[in-house]
Amino acid sequence: MLFSAITLLRCECGEVHPAALTFKPDRARFVCANCLGRERGAREAVCARCGKIEPIHNHHVRGRDVSEDTVEWCINCHQKYHRGRSVQAIEKRKN
Repeated sequence: MLFSAITLLRCECGEVHPAALTFKPDRARFVCANCLGRERGAREAVCARCGKIEPIHNHHVRGRDVSEDTVEWCINCHQKYHRGRSVQAIEKRKN
């Protein structure tokens, strides 16, 4: 079965952000965290960040070590946020 590069670099739902995608060899394609969460039966609600109804993860607003305050973000938004922060931290250490 042949896929174009564009088909391979996105989830069937249309998600294309690299931080949200995971390659699944058994499917020979990328799948986003929201689709994987939905398959696991994760609770769904409106994401406070993107506004879509998706599988939810409680994000600690100021970090779990500092506060118990959380907001409901979809799993994709949560991964995008944290992977973006880790890239920023690496860049700061280089400078």
